[in-house]
Amino acid sequence: MLTKIKEEDSRRVGGACPIPDCPKFAEIAPTMPLSELPVGQVGIISHTTHTTFGPGLADRLAALGLVKGRRVEVLRYGAWGGPIHIRVGLTTEIAIRRQEAATIILESVSSGELV
Repeated sequence: MLTKIKEEDSRRVGGACPIPDCPKFAEIAPTMPLSELPVGQVGIISHTTHTTFGPGLADRLAALGLVKGRRVEVLRYGAWGGPIHIRVGLTTEIAIRRQEAATIILESVSSGELV
């Protein structure tokens, strides 16, 4: 999704976009499933999708702290399609199956620095 930079922002920097060759558009990070987040990256949970796992999965994920607005970071991926080791918030670390991680949709993604 693209969003237009406000005209007053461009006037403040001398009438030009601060990025060379910028078409005066800034790209917003797209949503992505937790299962595709690279190691060391941080995302904010947007929602969980309904799958063949049933509604009980969303309740179980919420009990583990995986709720909307929570910060998650991928610490490592298990070998041969094994579980994903993640940090939820600042102190909780859990491992979940990749299929379950695919149901968790992130709304923003950044580097592994504290958010």
